[in-house]
Amino acid sequence: MRVAAVSLGVLTVAAMAGCLLPDLSVYTGATPSGDASVTDVAIPDSASSTDGGKDAARFCAGKNTAFCADFDEADLLAAYANGAPTKWSSTDIDPSGSLTLDSTRSVSAPAALFAALPRRGDVSQNPHEQIRWISQGPWHPIRVSAQIYFENPGWMSGDINASVFSWSCYSDGPDTVALVILGEKYTQVSEVDAAPLTGKPFPTDAWTPVVFTFDPGGSLRLDYGSNFIQQTFTPKTPSTSPLCFLVLGIDSFNDPVPPFRIHYDDVTVENL
Repeated sequence: MRVAAVSLGVLTVAAMAGCLLPDLSVYTGATPSGDASVTDVAIPDSASSTDGGKDAARFCAGKNTAFCADFDEADLLAAYANGAPTKWSSTDIDPSGSLTLDSTRSVSAPAALFAALPRRGDVSQNPHEQIRWISQGPWHPIRVSAQIYFENPGWMSGDINASVFSWSCYSDGPDTVALVILGEKYTQVSEVDAAPLTGKPFPTDAWTPVVFTFDPGGSLRLDYGSNFIQQTFTPKTPSTSPLCFLVLGIDSFNDPVPPFRIHYDDVTVENL
């Protein structure tokens, strides 16, 4: 597998020579099966704290993680790798929505990433509002941590879901893709070749801590608030030209879907 263009999206894998699109039809109309107990954690916006976070150190300052983004610079793509300045690799922005830095809501001031798409009806387009980081080299077990604020979208009868996060690894041989998908009554996660698993709905209108742990050797776990979903799958071993993608933002591949408005802050990727 070789990358045909750096602006490709993880879920539009047709842009990758030699790779096939994952079958996203399995992510429609799911029903919840998770049984984790819920006492969801609400984290206040930095703007509502006593000092607004103005005197706090940068979230990414001194963090020796493989990747870190706190969205607190004027450049949307600004990030850190092993404590040194770097960049997100690319964005995929559909003109029907937006992907911006927003200072009205954040965990660490002054800003957070904000992705928005309007309601999507019975149409053929597959709009994206996404930002991605490409990690070249061997596949590793990883842990992605983030704060996510999902605004209540006002679900209507018949609405389906959208992807809001993914971790994917590709090579000239085997590939592995893991998607996090939000529906009205469930959160869904799965390695693309395994049966999708569902858990409690993702909390709305509050910052929710999210930890996603992924091992290409055959396991993943999503913790969100006090809920979790975990899965085992057939181990994947890359061949030549391995690379992995972290993607944040909205991929609206089903319809109808309500308007999605989602905020991300304080994102880290750790190699385990």
